[in-house]
Amino acid sequence: MIHSRQGQYTAGRRNTILEILNKDGLADVSTLSISLGVSSMTIRNDLAQLEKKGALIRTHGGALKIDWENKAEGHSLVSDPQKQAMREKISIGKKAATLVNEGDTIIIDSGFAAYELAGNLGHLKDLTVISNTLNVPTLLAGFPDINIIVPGGTFHPKTASLTGAHAVRQLRKYYCDKLFLDVEGFDVDAGISKSNPEEAYLSQLMISISKETIVITDSGKFQKRQLAFITHASKVSTVVTDKNITSDSRIKLERLGIRVLIAD
Repeated sequence: MIHSRQGQYTAGRRNTILEILNKDGLADVSTLSISLGVSSMTIRNDLAQLEKKGALIRTHGGALKIDWENKAEGHSLVSDPQKQAMREKISIGKKAATLVNEGDTIIIDSGFAAYELAGNLGHLKDLTVISNTLNVPTLLAGFPDINIIVPGGTFHPKTASLTGAHAVRQLRKYYCDKLFLDVEGFDVDAGISKSNPEEAYLSQLMISISKETIVITDSGKFQKRQLAFITHASKVSTVVTDKNITSDSRIKLERLGIRVLIAD
């Protein structure tokens, strides 16, 4: 009976993983581990078993959903846009990490590019990282020279982020050198935005306590607006994005005095 219940729980968890992949296209082990309340080892085993069944494609640190339309036509199981999106987010995170110096106090927002940024900070000493997402502290926990602060708040399983009144109260106690902010919309005229109003409000507070705001986002987010306004583009000092940013968007950003860094 116990084995039967465990099997049902495992099956339910793996179905949830597939639902997340079907919706988002990709997922990392750390976020899945936190969201589903199990160890990273358990998630890796789940991904391995699901890959054996042909239900997903494993990647370094996570998984991609299968492009069933391409599979039916005999093409690659992972669509070109999926591959490109993964490469872009990884390269953006690596590029953003070069802006972090030893002795800095930084805030790392939620998002895949932000997670990749955190993964490239382990060599730094005397670094303080504040993050409103649980996967970043989990990733950095093994580095003794990095001081980690988690403000707390209301947990959102999809992004493994923390928001709400408690998070706001705690963040107001700090001042930071740099904020690395992942956004869902960046319209040069209308400003930067996110789809979740609570996360957008927290982003506003993060900007107010940071000397420098660095937006890390892929080129597909430019000239788009989401539900919740964060701030005007003029509040952003640097943008780290991929090579597919249009010349028009880049020119508009640079005219505002925003430094644009292109990830390799």
